[in-house]
Amino acid sequence: MPIEQQEFKKEGWSVETEERSEVIKQFLLDRDVSKYDPLSDLHFSGANQNVFENIKTGIAIISEINVFYIKDVPQKIHVVFDAEGNGQNVDCYFEGQALDDLLAFKTS
Repeated sequence: MPIEQQEFKKEGWSVETEERSEVIKQFLLDRDVSKYDPLSDLHFSGANQNVFENIKTGIAIISEINVFYIKDVPQKIHVVFDAEGNGQNVDCYFEGQALDDLLAFKTS
């Protein structure tokens, strides 16, 4: 069957909070995130120091995870870390090398 006629399960944005929360928390806890380019690989948006500390220690609450797919292949992951009533949420975007590493990451 030609590729143009194939049906793909996932296309566009998909909410995957339950499926991906723990692996994302563990990935951010275990990896040196400073090695990723903040503009093209792993971008954090927000200035809530309490949330950043919670991310670093693995106790941050993830309120939403959205994955953007093209032909079943994740292209971008958007994570919203909850401010828990203390200021603004922090958004995190995985793309490029950070996305590839996250998708290959296995928790123990």
